[in-house]
Amino acid sequence: MEHAILQRKQYSWIDYRFAKHMKYKYYIGLLMLVVLAPSCVRENGGRNFEMVYDNILFTMPAGLNPFEIHYFVLRDIPLNKVFYFEQNNVTDQTKWRIKPQAARLLSVFGSVDYDFIEEAAVVLFTEDQPNLNLELFFRNPVPLNQGPSLDLVPTLADIQSLLKTDKINLRVKLRLRAPTPEFVETFLSFKLLAEEI
Repeated sequence: MEHAILQRKQYSWIDYRFAKHMKYKYYIGLLMLVVLAPSCVRENGGRNFEMVYDNILFTMPAGLNPFEIHYFVLRDIPLNKVFYFEQNNVTDQTKWRIKPQAARLLSVFGSVDYDFIEEAAVVLFTEDQPNLNLELFFRNPVPLNQGPSLDLVPTLADIQSLLKTDKINLRVKLRLRAPTPEFVETFLSFKLLAEEI
């Protein structure tokens, strides 16, 4: 009999500890929700969506001089704004801003490392304002042990006012620390983020 009573008390004690433990976990979870929830809500409460552009090809010739800055012009890149705006129910009454989100340079065959690059940038320009060069992405300095892909950092530029047509022009700007070892075929891929104001 005594053994049965002790056993019952033991289970009651375990149940009590389990309930107490679960109560603490509940309070901790509730506290984390209260603290983290505001960071998940955008200040203006608006929508956002990504505009993705992949595999824009350009070629770096072999033996480029490291004492010069080199530009590779990419013209008439289609933005597909109509497609993205229709997919996300954007109307003429909606106010948006569009800003850079991410970009990457990728060696097409993966055979060349980008360690010969010292500094890289992607610049937006327009034909009607040729002197306007708006930097979208950059990396300075590029790591010495960089592999065959190079992630670029987005700037805070709002480019909505420059996207009057459905095509854009970009310049890839490179400053080298060593000559290009061979012809380097490179894909530029990038994302823009559209945010409701």
